[in-house]
Amino acid sequence: MTRGSFRVQVVVWTAWTVLQLILVVLRLATLTVWDLGDYSSIAGLLLGIVSLTYLLYVRHRDSHFWDEEAAEQDDWERRGRAL
Repeated sequence: MTRGSFRVQVVVWTAWTVLQLILVVLRLATLTVWDLGDYSSIAGLLLGIVSLTYLLYVRHRDSHFWDEEAAEQDDWERRGRAL
């Protein structure tokens, strides 16, 4: 996974999780009987949490690739400025 795609996915999954959390809190605040949509919000919240956890795992595992990529980019920029 590239650094750019990681950032996009983190933004999307963070927004998803926050929105699902807001929905769940609002449903809990109404104190009404829960229906299928309410349980779907809980499932969506769990999906968001699992996805963000997976992205943190990917960040940990791929960090050395990203560091090498950044070092190569810095090397190319340094060479370009030397010309």
